[in-house]
Amino acid sequence: MGTEYEFLHDTLNRDVATAIEQLPYQFKDPLSLIKKQTPVNFFPLAQKLTRRVRQCGKSALRVKEILSPEKVRLSNGLSIKLIGIKSEPFTYDKAVVYLTEKIKDKRIFLKSDKKKHDEENILLCDLYLENKTFVNAYLIKSGLVGIDSSYEYKCKVKFLNMGELVEC
Repeated sequence: MGTEYEFLHDTLNRDVATAIEQLPYQFKDPLSLIKKQTPVNFFPLAQKLTRRVRQCGKSALRVKEILSPEKVRLSNGLSIKLIGIKSEPFTYDKAVVYLTEKIKDKRIFLKSDKKKHDEENILLCDLYLENKTFVNAYLIKSGLVGIDSSYEYKCKVKFLNMGELVEC
């Protein structure tokens, strides 16, 4: 069916490396076959979240219920409190509706801070959507919640600056 080839004699009696060196042009690929890694300090948060997306796959957490603007219940039954968020009575309903529209039944990723639990032993977390949207910051930018400055956390200064911009 197919074509058969028969080699009568081997024409390559010398070393291949020396034969390549004698050619007038030698191609050298500027990019190595190994994918270059970005430096560790280059977009560290994006790298961590991307790594979490790959690790979690389809079993990532989802928001099951919005308990308040500062507390949500996850698909695994765990309740978490958003770091730096304090609900305001006059925007409470708007904030709950906003969170319901934006994060309910969406895949999320959590990041904890130095302080892991509050006084009620509820887990304190920064909440990120699958597209790396920082939900805590968006709530503050929208002006629907206040800023909890009763304890120290990583983004406290950032949140206070955002709160000042919203008030202007």
